[in-house]
Amino acid sequence: MIVKLLIDFYSDDDIASAKNILFQTAFNDRDAPRLIKRKGKDKSINNIQDILNIFLEMPPQPVPCYVAKELSRLPPLSMNCFDVSSLVKDMESVKLHLLILQESHETSMKAQIAKCQVRSSPESVSAEHHSPRSTCAVSVLTRFNKIAT
Repeated sequence: MIVKLLIDFYSDDDIASAKNILFQTAFNDRDAPRLIKRKGKDKSINNIQDILNIFLEMPPQPVPCYVAKELSRLPPLSMNCFDVSSLVKDMESVKLHLLILQESHETSMKAQIAKCQVRSSPESVSAEHHSPRSTCAVSVLTRFNKIAT
């Protein structure tokens, strides 16, 4: 599958160039096998097979890490090219964190409403304040409703 994806996207010259760079990086002139120059109609397929074999033959020490210089040159990936289970796992984690955050927020709002109710109890209401409960509760509930929607 990876061979077909690479052949469909990259030119013969791109694949041959990548093979040469990898070969030079992998062996550094020590016990290097002979670099085979591929020709013919299956040139790209054989070069990709050579690239995969170079990775297998490389010493286990640091394997070179390559990055894309131009992201626009990368082949597009479809959903069947990667494992979706990691995405599902990440989504479940996000859902859990969102639920915890939502519960924490609701608890906080309930505590603020309770605090308003304590402040507005008949003993704490002075003659000057006609409706302290309604002002505090409306403020808290307004904020809660804005966040909840």
